[in-house]
Amino acid sequence: MITDHKFFAKIIKNYFKNSTFNNSNNHNYYLTPFDTTPGLVKLHTLQKKKISYMAKYSSLIKNFTAASRLSNFELINKNNINDYNTIVLTWGRCNNFSDNGDYFDSCFNESSKNYKKILWFVVSLDNKVPKKINTNIVLLKNKNPELINFKHLIKLIIKKILTFFYKKNLNQFSFLEQFSIIVWENINNFVDVTKLKKIITPYEGQPFQNYINYKLKLNNKNINTIGYVHATQGFPIHLFRRDGAPNKLYVHGSDQKHHLINFLGWNKDQVQLISSLKFRKKDKKKFQNIIFLPYVIHDINFYLSSLEYLFNIEKKRLSTRLKIKIHPLKAKKKIQLKLKNKIKLLLKKYKLNKDLKYCNPIVLGASSVILEALENSLEPYHVYSNYTLERYSNDLWPSIESKTILENKICMYKLKEKNKCINIDAKKKKIF
Repeated sequence: MITDHKFFAKIIKNYFKNSTFNNSNNHNYYLTPFDTTPGLVKLHTLQKKKISYMAKYSSLIKNFTAASRLSNFELINKNNINDYNTIVLTWGRCNNFSDNGDYFDSCFNESSKNYKKILWFVVSLDNKVPKKINTNIVLLKNKNPELINFKHLIKLIIKKILTFFYKKNLNQFSFLEQFSIIVWENINNFVDVTKLKKIITPYEGQPFQNYINYKLKLNNKNINTIGYVHATQGFPIHLFRRDGAPNKLYVHGSDQKHHLINFLGWNKDQVQLISSLKFRKKDKKKFQNIIFLPYVIHDINFYLSSLEYLFNIEKKRLSTRLKIKIHPLKAKKKIQLKLKNKIKLLLKKYKLNKDLKYCNPIVLGASSVILEALENSLEPYHVYSNYTLERYSNDLWPSIESKTILENKICMYKLKEKNKCINIDAKKKKIF
């Protein structure tokens, strides 16, 4: 398995270079080190990591099942939206809306009420409609998110079979590709895209984001496509510049700019350093005494055995006040609750320091919370199962020093210089 970050970055670069088709919304080019997508399977293949047939086919089945539910979307509040020349394409939940009908975007840390001349195109994450939505906001929701359309599913399977036999890139059979087309159709059908001057996204390299940029450029060559990297990862391969990437990418850390230009295919004039939009102030207590669970849990036993080792050798530096935090988007997942309960039992088993009021956080798996903890003057522990994809290496993050605690499993980070990973202290720049 490849563990050298520089060498692996070259492999990724060649992978994208050899693409002979538009890869903006192709799921095999959305390389996610933090989620169970086809892109993660492809990443492991490129890394020469052994992949079980179960992992391959479970990802495929999950993908088809999710895609079969994408058959009944509606755009809420779509009347009279042709008068805008700027769109913010983002996502949110019903609780992001105020009683007054305003939308608060946590990625930008901004409210739609402050930008009345901008159209906020919000993709619903919970498919709930707020009681009131202001006129400069539209909401895209799935009316039946749990309904599997079997006729649609059969069509997707046939497309996949044809792709296998004819060795052609027949898109649109996966969830990510299907969804990107749905978003585009709802923008194109209700907005005069030829009049748009700017589109802004909280950029994660998601297929629908790249696909919308790609399609807009085909229809309006003068449009300015802008992305803001509100969160990132140890090795953020999902941000590798590919078809449909924004014209301008704003980042809030010089270390981010460093690895985007030197490892992830971006040019110097395409990446602009700004102060953080998402993070406006520091809050050390938010991260102390916390065990952060990963977004996706592949192996419960790995995390438990690693934590046992950490609790044993670092018990004097870890407080009995440690609490466990599940990712907010995974709060009701059974596997998350199972891991949380098992860690609780471990905390009871090991005698940690009861006299220690505060201790550094422990972060499991691929996570951006490490950067937040570092910029809040903490030295987080990191438990990781994939050295190349999850660990924050000094090659990509020059401002971060790491100390190995358990080879290829646990390390501890500290920051050489503040505001290099997330520039919180500087004056905010407006990008809208």
